[in-house]
Amino acid sequence: MKGRFVKLAAIVILAAAAALAGDAHAQEQAQDDEPLSISIGARLFASGWEGENEISSTTRFDADDGGALGFRVVLQKGRFYGGASFQGGEYGFDNGSPDRVGGAPLPGGAVTDSRATIKRGEVDLLFGYYFWDRVSLFVDIKHVNNEWTDENYSLKYGGLGAGVSGFWPLNEQWTAFGTFGIVPLNIEAGNTEIGDGLGSAIEAGLVYRLLERTTLVFSLRNQHQEYDFDNGARQSHDIGGLAIGINHRFEAN
Repeated sequence: MKGRFVKLAAIVILAAAAALAGDAHAQEQAQDDEPLSISIGARLFASGWEGENEISSTTRFDADDGGALGFRVVLQKGRFYGGASFQGGEYGFDNGSPDRVGGAPLPGGAVTDSRATIKRGEVDLLFGYYFWDRVSLFVDIKHVNNEWTDENYSLKYGGLGAGVSGFWPLNEQWTAFGTFGIVPLNIEAGNTEIGDGLGSAIEAGLVYRLLERTTLVFSLRNQHQEYDFDNGARQSHDIGGLAIGINHRFEAN
């Protein structure tokens, strides 16, 4: 797993250096008359995954290895922007893992696996507006799929959320940025709705202008999710760590 991840990291960084996307954070401020631009980017997440299962007692879990690769596309015109991001990776748990909670093929209760490998995929559709020169508000349509690779089981959740993001130029090369969002969640397992929850995400970092329209991104990010299942079980999840990426912005003539 770790060997595959290192190879994947090398491929992503080399491929991204050839093509990928710019970012609004590298600008001094949002402008009403700004031309249409398309930003494409890739990021590598060296992220951990930990949390707690709670049903009759509480047990902790913590991934021993894992990480994710993400891509994003953003269109911006003036103060409006919209885009999509895709992220996926594998996490290995060797000493406890998130419980598999009721729903087909588990009609009730929860199953604890001492060892598990989970493939996690995320899709976000964002639409936002810079109400202030350096601060925007956005809505986020989110979908996540967690698949236990050794079991006939997957957990899906999603919902409509909202958040705020902002940036502040430090000098000609460096820009600081931050973002925070929350999303109510509907949870399904085996195509059966089994509960709900609430998720939040916070990220802060720096953007470095490598070329006129090409930037490098360094950030720390954390996602926190609380699940309440219909059978009385509860879970909490924290997924986060260091992210490194590259962006490139194309402007329409």
